[in-house]
Amino acid sequence: MDGTGRFRDSLVTVVTVLAASLYGVVVWWGRANSFGNFSIFHLGSRLVRDGRAADAYDPERFRQAWALDQNLAGEPGELAVFISTPPFALAMRPLTYLSVDAAALVWLALGLVAFVVAIRLLGLPWWANVIGLVSPIGLANVQLAQTGYFALLWAAILYRLCAQDRYVAAGVVAGLAVLKPTLLLGIALWWILDWRTWHKALLAAAATGTAIVLSTLIAGIDQWRSFLDALGALGALEGEVQFAQPTISEAVTRAFGDDVSGHPLALASYVVIGLLLMRTAIRRWPSQHGVLAGAAIIVSILISPHLLIYDTTMLLVPFAIAAHRGVSAPRLQLLAGITIVAAVLTIVQITPIAAINSWTSPATVGLIAVAALWTRWLPAETGVASSDQQDGRDLAQFTPPQEPGLRAA
Repeated sequence: MDGTGRFRDSLVTVVTVLAASLYGVVVWWGRANSFGNFSIFHLGSRLVRDGRAADAYDPERFRQAWALDQNLAGEPGELAVFISTPPFALAMRPLTYLSVDAAALVWLALGLVAFVVAIRLLGLPWWANVIGLVSPIGLANVQLAQTGYFALLWAAILYRLCAQDRYVAAGVVAGLAVLKPTLLLGIALWWILDWRTWHKALLAAAATGTAIVLSTLIAGIDQWRSFLDALGALGALEGEVQFAQPTISEAVTRAFGDDVSGHPLALASYVVIGLLLMRTAIRRWPSQHGVLAGAAIIVSILISPHLLIYDTTMLLVPFAIAAHRGVSAPRLQLLAGITIVAAVLTIVQITPIAAINSWTSPATVGLIAVAALWTRWLPAETGVASSDQQDGRDLAQFTPPQEPGLRAA
């Protein structure tokens, strides 16, 4: 190996150790603070498991249950209530038999594995792991022990399946979003607009989601009633608390208040915006299904009524697509830079400049700019290759090269 190769390997080692160290520090800090949102996940899922869904989804009763739990420190946090879906509580059930600290460590380890696997599926180089771990978006996932890394793995798998035109398999994976339905908005709009191509995927997604929902009804329908009540309580809370949401809905909330942003006409307008964006993408890349999957992920993030900053880890999928399609390194760096700055502006409120927080969401503006640049810089379809041929070839070309010692003789 030459000097350049040794230097590169040393740099990779140093950066990896630094990233792992920072990850460990944040994990330790999170442990001292009950891992933020994960404690809510854990307690709420335990209550649902024990048939106490009303206690999980009611803010006051949830706080009482928290106060009586000797393993939980501090306050439940700004949400003050378990607002995840009953299927999410079902998926969490195996971890509820562990202590909250042990469960959180397992959760974080699984999240790290999910992230690394997603990066591998996307074919991104080693430094993408570092960005995902130490960027504000990544640190928010670790600090709160949130779901962003799992969302990224879900999006990466779905992207691969869509790129390969595996309709039923893509639908089954999409159906898993019943655990967090807002992730699926863009994909659903895309498949509905292109029903002829994606009807099998829609049916598979509906069947998968229905099967998961039915499995939660074994214990009765009360948990779903309580969950819907909790959504109403969340709507009232969102009028008082500004969340780290990079969505158009959040921008409207900051400008005009929750009464306007949550109005049925406003919600319908978000859907219309999503439909227009997806229709534009379908016209530009009609049979490049991998690219359309990336566009759908961008749409989901922009139009969701409730999708927080850590969920934007899914933007690594369209970032990878941009690299596949030959977008230059400086432009890729600009896309990444705007995304990271948008995350910082959302997480760290700019209180001296009240107008920024009162009238718009910097993250929303930044991510709209990312979406516009991504669309502008990504080549339009030439019509010379099928979706399976084109995206399959791009995926193969973007696989990281093997080290010399691992190559076949």
